[in-house]
Amino acid sequence: MVLESGSGRGSVLEQTGLSQWTIGNIVIKNGSKVTHRANGTQKSCAVNMRVLNDMVVEAGGSVDVSGLGYAGGLSGVNGSGSGGGGGSTVSGGGGAGYGGMGGTGSGGTVGGIWYSSVVSPNDLGSGGGGSNGVNGGSGGGRIDLAVAGMLTVNGTISADGSAGNGSGNYGSGGGSGGAILLAAANLTGTGVISASGGAGGVGSTASGGGGAGGRVSGAYLFPGGRSVAGGPGAQAGQNGTWHDPRAVQPGGRRLCSPM
Repeated sequence: MVLESGSGRGSVLEQTGLSQWTIGNIVIKNGSKVTHRANGTQKSCAVNMRVLNDMVVEAGGSVDVSGLGYAGGLSGVNGSGSGGGGGSTVSGGGGAGYGGMGGTGSGGTVGGIWYSSVVSPNDLGSGGGGSNGVNGGSGGGRIDLAVAGMLTVNGTISADGSAGNGSGNYGSGGGSGGAILLAAANLTGTGVISASGGAGGVGSTASGGGGAGGRVSGAYLFPGGRSVAGGPGAQAGQNGTWHDPRAVQPGGRRLCSPM
């Protein structure tokens, strides 16, 4: 399968559920994208693919589920997901958690907790907390790629959280980065793999906390760019996790590479 742009428009392949798709091989050309439908308060969609041969993400191509995870909270309401940020109408919204804790909003609204597996992350990024008149940022989505041959990433694979919003006076919390789980015989490329948290929304009275970074597993040998950074905000969200199975301390406990 080849996804390529035509007539000035890129091709988009969108998954609308959680079931795994099986594909012989796939090349994602410049301007084209693999993604999934936006989730809301429940987990309903993910990019979940089994590739029998090789997968190539060319420069300018992407597997992008940024901002498609759990929804941010409405005005004053907690964000959705296990790590949803706290909501408030009198202070900034809390940032969402996932691979780390979400940042606290101005005025003390708490950020969300960390959750899910470091080794096999299978949940979406959570939504930031809403503030007075502004919705929180949504979390990053989920990408699960099992590639029997070579996975070449010269474009981007991203599951970043969305930034919180600002109304002038109040800012909401940023969404947390989502999940990227890669299993490939070989992984190479000069592109970027990212599950970063969204920035907290800025307000003159109170600003939102930053969303935490998400979780990435199976990409520890990737030679290109990488990020699971927490988003900035009234308090920044914590960095997420980039699992490195080679980092094992006595007793067999698995560690994560610092990001």
